[in-house]
Amino acid sequence: MKSNRHFQSSSNLVAQSKQKPRTYKQPWRKLMWLDQNYPDNYVDSSFLSQLKRNTTVSQYSYWKLVSDFSLISMHLCDTSIVIIIFYGLYNRNWSPYMPTLICSLLTILGYFAWDFLAILKNKVSGNLQEKLSTLKSSLLIVFTILTLSPVLRSLTKSTSSDSIWALSTWLTIFNVICHNYEFDISKEIKYRASVLSTNILFSNVIVLSSRLSSNMSVFCFILVSIQVYGLFPVFQYRLRKNLSHTICSWLGIVYFAIVSMLMSRIIQNYIIVFSWFSINFFIIFFCPGYFIFLQQYKNELQGPWDPARPKF
Repeated sequence: MKSNRHFQSSSNLVAQSKQKPRTYKQPWRKLMWLDQNYPDNYVDSSFLSQLKRNTTVSQYSYWKLVSDFSLISMHLCDTSIVIIIFYGLYNRNWSPYMPTLICSLLTILGYFAWDFLAILKNKVSGNLQEKLSTLKSSLLIVFTILTLSPVLRSLTKSTSSDSIWALSTWLTIFNVICHNYEFDISKEIKYRASVLSTNILFSNVIVLSSRLSSNMSVFCFILVSIQVYGLFPVFQYRLRKNLSHTICSWLGIVYFAIVSMLMSRIIQNYIIVFSWFSINFFIIFFCPGYFIFLQQYKNELQGPWDPARPKF
């Protein structure tokens, strides 16, 4: 009897295994709150039908990336110009009037070039009221710096020079890291400097100016730094927006050559000069290639389960 029962139960299991798969009347829906007649571990054939892979991956051009990475080199050139001027004022006893005069003349020429580019693009020039407002703001900044120069010169009088150099080095590094390198020629937006980078930048300028020997040197150094750090990036942004890629590339090469020549002639430290060329070569030519190389490891999945992003 026991063998017969065992044989019958085995026959029933075999018969059940040969039955057709279970069919469901209602189609499966991807809704957790809906009570459906499906097991918890059920996976429908349409579950991954809308899976997309690497839809946001773009095909980058090496020379386009070289142009984009050159923005880092241009900011390094701006930083080097300010450091070279400070080095000349602090160690070479330069007259503070000559760097200020050169930078001010270049700023005035840049302003007229800015107005000329605006005429070419919009066929209209800035009105007189706007120009007077710009002149008024510039004079206000100049007189404010002139008034605060004695205070800034004595700001770190009780601090050792080694501490000042270390602080300035770290501020320079943080400024380079936090600087806004975003540039998109397709968007009609104004240049926006990083607030954090700007604060770090002028903190570094104030720290360095406090080591100069005269109030006029402090005034001229801060004024030159504002022109190099504050005005030149905006002018450079306008040039890249309105001029061809070839012209901007040549202007960047000329600017880099001038900075490199000043560094080799004034600082006269071959280790610094070699490091300068090595860092710029690494940033401009190696980093774009490495960035393209890393794109092959990108594996991004997109699907209907992704969180919705609001459109503004």
